[in-house]
Amino acid sequence: MNDIGLAAVKQLRQQLQVDAEWSLDETRGFKWWRGNHAQRIWAEPCRQDDEFELSRIHVETDLVHGGDLCADVGGALTPELRGMSLSGPVHDTKSPTTWRLACSAYANEDNLEWLVPLLGIAAAFQAREAADLAPAFARAAGGAPSPSGHPRTGMRTKRDDMLNLPDYAKSLNEPPRFAGGGLAAAAGLLRGNPRVLKVSPTPSMLSIEAAYGASKATLVLNAAARNPNLGNGLLCLLSLPPRMHPNTVAEALRLNQREREEAPNGWAFGSWCTGQIGLTHVAFIPDIAYRPGIHVQIMINSLMRLFWLDADTEDAPEPEYSPSLADRLRRILGM
Repeated sequence: MNDIGLAAVKQLRQQLQVDAEWSLDETRGFKWWRGNHAQRIWAEPCRQDDEFELSRIHVETDLVHGGDLCADVGGALTPELRGMSLSGPVHDTKSPTTWRLACSAYANEDNLEWLVPLLGIAAAFQAREAADLAPAFARAAGGAPSPSGHPRTGMRTKRDDMLNLPDYAKSLNEPPRFAGGGLAAAAGLLRGNPRVLKVSPTPSMLSIEAAYGASKATLVLNAAARNPNLGNGLLCLLSLPPRMHPNTVAEALRLNQREREEAPNGWAFGSWCTGQIGLTHVAFIPDIAYRPGIHVQIMINSLMRLFWLDADTEDAPEPEYSPSLADRLRRILGM
């Protein structure tokens, strides 16, 4: 059987048009410099999860070194965290003062066709965000941006054209691709789910209220959103109940870190941030990433994130299911 993780990395390398001059092969992946912030893309070893053979694909870009982003008690990073697209800041577990932007997703034989293009877009956006946001993150952390050069060819004087993908996304002047019947179709899959309290779909927005401990959380998918830097897309906001988690930058970063280390859900795109009312997970998926049926994947993975966190609440019932990804998918869809 083919290694699904290595297959995904190979496809990503081709999609991103990685130049040998600016890259290095690494175990189960590669490291490359599309600008002056190194990016690593690699696949974890495959594992069997019920009927799925899975490999978690990681994309991480150096951001800052030195200092501590969690020390941002004044909330200076709040605008940056709320504006993240498909990645979020995490620290290197071997060096807690080294911070990177990160995203990840589980690849399997059924999802490569749409997941690899999404990961490629996330990689391009992540590299651009690292270059643009490093100074602000460094000031908040009390550290410095972490540019680097290729060990043989040195620092890049001209960044890779792939870093211009956000500008291309912003320039598109088309009707929102995520609007339409896809949101209603996704909502229909939740009918009868005991964890879901209310579902309100419209052609441009899907609002879901779900049980969270003794309270409720809200998931909003807004297909009419426009990011000032990325153009039209789907804005995904998962808001936790007020007072259930500290609504602070430090708590948001802690949850980013937990998602990276515990891998609780199918994918980790976006970032936790301080919300208007309570702690919120934000992700912005640009229209160029649209694929038919992707609404369902976005909704399912958002709810998997919520139910994973709900298991931590003091008044949440003990889970009656195994931690396998396949089992969690069946529970959400009521299968």
